[in-house]
Amino acid sequence: MKKELVISGILAIKFITTASFADHLEPQRRETRSGGDLSHTNLSNANLRDVELSGAYMSGANLSNANLRGAKLSGANLSNADLKGADLRDADLFRANLSNADLRGADLSDSLLSSAELTFANLSNANLRGADLNDANLFSCPLTGANLNNADLRGAKMINNNLSNTTLNGAKLSGTNLRSSSLKDADLTGAFLFGVNATNLRDCPSSLPKGWICENNSLIQR
Repeated sequence: MKKELVISGILAIKFITTASFADHLEPQRRETRSGGDLSHTNLSNANLRDVELSGAYMSGANLSNANLRGAKLSGANLSNADLKGADLRDADLFRANLSNADLRGADLSDSLLSSAELTFANLSNANLRGADLNDANLFSCPLTGANLNNADLRGAKMINNNLSNTTLNGAKLSGTNLRSSSLKDADLTGAFLFGVNATNLRDCPSSLPKGWICENNSLIQR
């Protein structure tokens, strides 16, 4: 069943449920708000630019190729959501739950992801240039080919990650935990590594800032 909703009085979108639930057969107009329930809805290709959905429950939603630029999603539950190719530039995802979300090819440049939960989320080939990932949890999060240039990853938990072929030029990695991760062919030129925990690496990066080496599968300052 299709139902047309209007967001913020001007934004028309069609929502289609992708799963049947006794208490949530189809999304209601009142749910398209902060704290609303849009779980398991089809929002693919939807124009949700600047939408206010802070604290919304969107677990399992299909948001592939959706325009979420500037969206307010702080504290939102986007676990298991399909966000492939989504435009999340400048989005506020502070403390959002993106665990197991599929973010392959998504554009998250300049987005706010500090303290966000990204465990097992797939960020392969995602654009995270300039993103704020301070204290984010990226445990076992595939980031193959991702652009993390100038990203703020201070204090981020990135244990057992695949960062092969990523670019981290100018990224802030002070206090970041990269233990047991793969940095094969990663570009860390100009990255800020003071205080980084990068031991027991599976592979060494292709380039490092001046004064740093990869020895015994660990990043060491010389």
